[in-house]
This record gives sequence, structure tokens and C-alpha cells, in this order.
Amino acid sequence: LEIDGWLFPSKKQTNRIVIFIHGAGADRRNGYKLVPYLINADFDVLLYDAPNHGRSTNNQLGVSYGVRESKGFLLVLDWARKQYKNIVVIATSAG
Repeated sequence: LEIDGWLFPSKKQTNRIVIFIHGAGADRRNGYKLVPYLINADFDVLLYDAPNHGRSTNNQLGVSYGVRESKGFLLVLDWARKQYKNIVVIATSAG
């Protein structure tokens, strides 16, 4: 499983990150409008594509509305826990 994403560092090193989770059928671009606000609030920001969304691993299984997508989030969260002390998650859904 490979996850593709963008990491936007804040101007200050505060050891805080916001992870943005997009809704089903969407991709990381849905969170892009939040990046300037969050960086100005001294958060690093991670926008990523869930499995079978955007540029992340596409095994032709399609959107699972949570089952495969949660595995991608757990990978991202595991990475963030090794890098950051404070983690905030923002999620959107079209449902």
C-alpha cells in the first residue's frame, strides 16, 4: 500500500501537524484551501490521497467508503506519531 501526499511545513517548528482526510471519491486537493490558514496558525499540514483515490495506490478495487481508506489513514497516523507530539485530524465527507 502506497500513500501519496503533500506536506506543508509551518514557518515555526512547533511539533504540531494537521492531517486532512478527504471524503469518498475525492482527493487531497479538497483540503488545499485550508493550508494557508493552518500554516499561519503554526501547524504543519499533511494532505494525502486515501487508497484508490487521487495518486495513491490504485489496485482497481475502487472506493470502499471506509474499509481500505482507514488502512491508509492508519499508515499516515503511524508516520505522524513518529514525527510529531501534537496531531490534529480534520475530515470531510460528501455523505
